[in-house]
Amino acid sequence: MMTYINSENTPVVMGKSKKKQKSSTSSSGTVRSNSTTGPSVTLDANSNQQDSSKDVSKEKEKENDDKYDMAACLFAFSVARKLNQPKYHAKTQKYIIKNFDDAVREPKFYDEVTKDDIVVFLQSDDLVVSCEEVIYHMVIRWVKHRQDERLQYLEELLELVRFPQLELDFLGQQVVREPIVLDTGVGQLLLHEAFEYHQNKIAKERGYKKIALM
Repeated sequence: MMTYINSENTPVVMGKSKKKQKSSTSSSGTVRSNSTTGPSVTLDANSNQQDSSKDVSKEKEKENDDKYDMAACLFAFSVARKLNQPKYHAKTQKYIIKNFDDAVREPKFYDEVTKDDIVVFLQSDDLVVSCEEVIYHMVIRWVKHRQDERLQYLEELLELVRFPQLELDFLGQQVVREPIVLDTGVGQLLLHEAFEYHQNKIAKERGYKKIALM
């Protein structure tokens, strides 16, 4: 399932494969829920207020513990993988998936993240991302960061980008001008399918018959 975040910061689920739950989110896409405990029985009003203050303080501490500096998180994610620390690797991976827009803006993402990591991110049902263009840009930037060694993975990663969900203007102004995409058979096929999807969508909206691209 694909979740996009609309102008009201509410996730919208579209299509299949990569994304998320229908629940209220912050602007970063993370989902926060505050656990509550049953009220303690006491006759002292002051004690009730103190207990309540302690509970709020504990919840605030828990929230702060869940927050990372993204650059540090990416470094910890990489180190945890190299040192075979699955608990910390899973925790940082979850944070990256829930804050994907922030993650891909960090230069360290393109140093620390592997091809297999990207596959896991993009196939996750919990991935939160603002739009498909973010995913496309990430793939291209990641490959170009070390093009000699990473170009071999381009076709595999392009297949994880949902080209029909890229805006038509974006396809026509950016994707068609990207040489490394056009140089691959997969890239050409995905681009063709995306244009066909958009043209048939427009035709349907205008009441025309289906358009077949040659």
